[in-house]
Order: sequence, then structure tokens, then C-alpha cells
Amino acid sequence: MATSAVAPGTERRPIAVFTSDPEATSAFETELSHVAKLAFAFDVDSLHLLLESSPLDLLLADLDSVGDDRHQAEAFLTSVRARGPQLAIIALTRSKPIARLARKLGVRAALLAPVDPDKLTAEVERALSGSEGEVVAQAGRRSLAHLIGVSDPMQNVYDAILRLADSGTTVLIRGESGSGKELAARAIVSLGRHLSV
Repeated sequence: MATSAVAPGTERRPIAVFTSDPEATSAFETELSHVAKLAFAFDVDSLHLLLESSPLDLLLADLDSVGDDRHQAEAFLTSVRARGPQLAIIALTRSKPIARLARKLGVRAALLAPVDPDKLTAEVERALSGSEGEVVAQAGRRSLAHLIGVSDPMQNVYDAILRLADSGTTVLIRGESGSGKELAARAIVSLGRHLSV
């Protein structure tokens, strides 16, 4: 694992990188070793062992490594959530439908490949700092960006925001004063594709 200079008083936080491509390790180390201690898992079994044996702050998961279909991605994310319910996850994929599914399942971010290294680094730094925009998923989402609520209507709002964030369409948000239109608009923008391109 490559090491790099870290600012005094700054601790590199532990993250796991799941990919079936061992050649990708050098790219991840080049981009992320200054902000995190990287541990790599190249198959699902070794990832599960890593999750159970090491305290981790973040998982970078190449969802294309588990297969090309949504069901495989969902099963993978569900098994990871079972082993690390509080673990922040950033998903990487070439598939827009799988990215949408990952967002619905509560990953912090779903980035479409090819991923700009600067955007990946920025997203990892945001995740490690616990900054705004994190999605929490359990029985239902408790929050999305600055929106908070667990009721069924709020779950529908969250789902709509995630669908719209992944589309390229123009959105008109209507509602009464104080109903959260501006918060919903900001959530759509902050979770939108521009973060993934």
C-alpha cells in the first residue's frame, strides 16, 4: 500500500475498497492514500471477512464486480448492510439503473464510471467528514440531504427525489409556503448526476 504525506494532526481513516480488478489498486492508492488507509477486497467473501474483522469508516464498492444485474447488486448491498449497518458506502458502477437502485438502498453516493478522480476524492472526503447529503436507510430512510421524516409520504418524497436526481429532466416543484420546496430542490441538485459525470 502506498503512503503519502499527511498533514500533522490529520488521521487517515480506514476504508475498504471492493473491486474484482486487482489492477485498480494502484489507481485507488494514488487518489486516496492521502486521506484514507485503504484495505482491498477482491471477492465478496474477503469483503465480509474484512467487514467483520476491521473497524471501517467507508466502503467504496464497485458494483459491476458483483455482476451485471440489479438483483445481484441488491443482494450484495443488502449483505453488506447486514454486516455493517452504519457503514457509509460509495457505489461505483457503469449502469444508471444500478446507480438508482444503490441510491434507493441508502448508499451515500452512486458514481457512474468512468469516475473523475477529483470527484471521487471529494466524495470520499465528504463521506469521511460526515458532511451534508448522507442518506440513511434502515426500515425506511430517516433523512435525505436536509429533509427529515419517516412517514410513508416522506418515503415517497425521498424516492421521487432520488429518481429525479438521476434524470436529466427539468423539474417544477410546487407547494404551499414552508412545505420544503427549496430543500427538495437542493436535494435533487446535490444528489444529481453532475456529481457522477
